[in-house]
Amino acid sequence: MKSKLFIVCYFFLLSTLNVFSQNLERIGDDKIITASGSVGLNFSYYGISGMEARYRPIDYSLLGSFTVTLFGIAFPFSATISEQNRNFIQPFNQYGVSPKYKWITAHAGWRSLNYSPFTLSGHTFLGGGIDLNPGIFRFGAMYGRFLKATIGDSNISHTITPTFERKGYAVKVGLGSPSDYCDLIFLKASDDLNSIDATYLDKIDSLNVLIKPAENMVLGLTGRFSPFTFLSFDIDGAASLYTIDTRASPLSDFDSTGSNFGNAGILKQFKSIFNVRTSTQFTTAFQSAVTFRGQGFSLRLAYKRIDPDYKSMGIYYMESDVENITLSPNISLFNNLLRVGGSIGIQYDNLMNTKLNTSQRVIGSFDISHQQQIYGIDLRYSSYGITQTRGMNPVIDSIKISRVNHNFNSVFRYTIASASSVHNILLMGGYQTLVDLNAKTAGNTETQNITATLTYQSTLIQSGLSYGININAVQSTMANSKNLFIGPILQANISLPPFSIGGSAGYQLQNVNGQSSGATTTATIQSSYQLSNSHTLRFDVNLINSNLTGTGNPNFTEYRSSFGYMYNF
Repeated sequence: MKSKLFIVCYFFLLSTLNVFSQNLERIGDDKIITASGSVGLNFSYYGISGMEARYRPIDYSLLGSFTVTLFGIAFPFSATISEQNRNFIQPFNQYGVSPKYKWITAHAGWRSLNYSPFTLSGHTFLGGGIDLNPGIFRFGAMYGRFLKATIGDSNISHTITPTFERKGYAVKVGLGSPSDYCDLIFLKASDDLNSIDATYLDKIDSLNVLIKPAENMVLGLTGRFSPFTFLSFDIDGAASLYTIDTRASPLSDFDSTGSNFGNAGILKQFKSIFNVRTSTQFTTAFQSAVTFRGQGFSLRLAYKRIDPDYKSMGIYYMESDVENITLSPNISLFNNLLRVGGSIGIQYDNLMNTKLNTSQRVIGSFDISHQQQIYGIDLRYSSYGITQTRGMNPVIDSIKISRVNHNFNSVFRYTIASASSVHNILLMGGYQTLVDLNAKTAGNTETQNITATLTYQSTLIQSGLSYGININAVQSTMANSKNLFIGPILQANISLPPFSIGGSAGYQLQNVNGQSSGATTTATIQSSYQLSNSHTLRFDVNLINSNLTGTGNPNFTEYRSSFGYMYNF
């Protein structure tokens, strides 16, 4: 036991935690250090018939959690010790702080910053940074490691793709306030070829595991302007120079190829500030929106265009080769009791005409909401269609994609409330269908899903009793196969301090192509008894009975029960 406690303390001291921004102005108002946690002991019994057991018949577990708060920063830790599992859980495995004093914010450790959607946006790095916002002046800078060098295991496994160490920096300079601003952003990052041993690189090259050291430079602009209270503009743009392989030959003044998109002439303009090579590509990304707001309504027009294969080392993933324009109106009536909104737009790909086919999507949605104190209605419909036209080659009818996806969702609520009780009735429904306009492929691609849920929940405030029922139904149709799942779930809970008990019972029928295929029954009971503010006893029971035919799974009955004690401090 001493050795186990030593391991717990050791991992706690070495664990790295991710903490959020702390305002240094409040340090004097907070306690320097506080501690809280809990320790529990749990015994369980397990039984099953009809199939092989998945757990031990009798088991025990020791549970513990501990949180230290230092200057308002929380350091949580938990551990579990049992016959089947021994683990030490560190809720946060990265450490970082962002202390703030007035208009100065510093960043150190593992951090994630957002300068603009197309430059530095949410990528985690290990390093440091600073934000200065004195008045209308806006300045930010960071430097750190974006990727750590990894080489996989000694057998050169394909399950872990090797990566070079990647470091970079970004600078943001601008003017304005949080609501109206204009920022200019510069980002530069590159992979270190020497971060992976040359002998290892030769080995993985021989196995066709190709990894290439890359380099990237991005210049971006982001802004938001509200010249009037009823009008606002949003704009984000960036241009990226991305070298896919820094080992490629430099781009010669007489080279006419260079970029993947034939932008050799543009690339030559950047040779004085960037190592332009034959594997360097120049891409751009841009989006803007204008929003008009009036009394009870708003109208937003948005446009976005992202070049094929646009990348920035400051973002994890970006949808590329896309251009769309959308119009989104919203109206509020009768003191916001009725809200009507939606959007309509069109989207294209194949911007450089390099694909065999061009896809066109029609994007549309409509929603309406009416809310009163005792009832409410929400309806939403959306339709997304895609049609292919010729790109470099004509479209072959037998494989042409032409589909429309329809989605309809509804929620109806009815509430009866008094000083002694609250009753809620909720009805939710959904309908989704994929219509294939190509008769040659429709038989294998068309789908239809229908869902419905009826819920009744009642709470008797004075007695501490709550009960209810859920009836769920799901029908799924695809390729001439129809599956139906339907059944109720009963729930009840009562709380009479220091004792509380609750449970549920469910029964689900399954139907395949009009024929019954059995049912599944579930039941649970959860209870607790509060001995004092620090001591709690718990007793739980869980039962599952599966009686399905023609599914390939065995019929079984599984039972679990557990008894536990918890001490809180």
